[in-house]
Amino acid sequence: MPVEYYTVQTQGTGAPDYSQTVSSAKERRGLLLKYNQRLKIFAILFSDVASPYPWVQPALAAGLSAHVIDMETGLPMPYTINVGYTLSMVTRRSGLDQDNREHIFFDGALIMGAELGGGNAQYLEEVVPLSTALIDPMGIIPHTVDTIFTNLGGANMHGGVTALTILEAVGTPPFPTTKTTRCPFCGHEQVESTHATQIKCSKCSMTYIVYDLTNFKEVP
Repeated sequence: MPVEYYTVQTQGTGAPDYSQTVSSAKERRGLLLKYNQRLKIFAILFSDVASPYPWVQPALAAGLSAHVIDMETGLPMPYTINVGYTLSMVTRRSGLDQDNREHIFFDGALIMGAELGGGNAQYLEEVVPLSTALIDPMGIIPHTVDTIFTNLGGANMHGGVTALTILEAVGTPPFPTTKTTRCPFCGHEQVESTHATQIKCSKCSMTYIVYDLTNFKEVP
């Protein structure tokens, strides 16, 4: 049977030819934040190398514990979720060279924990995020969250820990425009713009570096 060809006039709007579309799906899970959501990242890196980044801490001695640190402010946990907000943990990862224990606290009560052998890497992506919204979906009262790592090994512990979370405003005024930062050199705290990253300490004059996550909305 002969093949017949026709010329068809394109009408309307859209993409009649999808031949250049590689994929309409994302290859890995990303983040697409709503207007009322902000990314929060908490981390700590135990190292023998000094750094102006507050979450880089000295190697942790055997038997000692350390709180994970807010990468936007340099303040160690516990982190306070104010009235009108919820905080949800999306992913956690750790890689430490000594046996260690992780404890996560909500409002001072232990809610989750784990023990890992030294040299084992861990990555967790939550299907149902660990969230204050599970107990207070409208953010009626303030809450605290804390993550503590303890060195259970016999030597100084090196390695890093990261927790990616989402802070969400639920029926509350816009996000604050300032943040309280902490100098890793002298411990002095001072108020800066939420966009501040390279900060000169008003007490010891040392410069330290924190993150600005206010404009983060999406990764592919």
